[in-house]
Amino acid sequence: SASSSARLTDAGAVGDGPMALLDVLYLDTTYAAPRWNFPSQEEAVAMLAEVVRLEMAREPLTLFLVGSYQIGKEKAIDAVARASGGRALLS
Repeated sequence: SASSSARLTDAGAVGDGPMALLDVLYLDTTYAAPRWNFPSQEEAVAMLAEVVRLEMAREPLTLFLVGSYQIGKEKAIDAVARASGGRALLS
């Protein structure tokens, strides 16, 4: 069996152990349809920061609670903290 730290290459799976080939590969293509057109991470983070800046202008004492899936929690929380001039706690 292939090592749990195996890396895929053109030749197959290569890891700490002997050469192994894939028997089955499952792909999640939920969002592969052309109708799903997501912005890049950079665009999504910039949009999030703009929303925060607008809300801070409207209500300076706003508390932002951030949950994210596509752009990564750290990037999203960093964008909110920077745009608001505040601090962030990540756990």
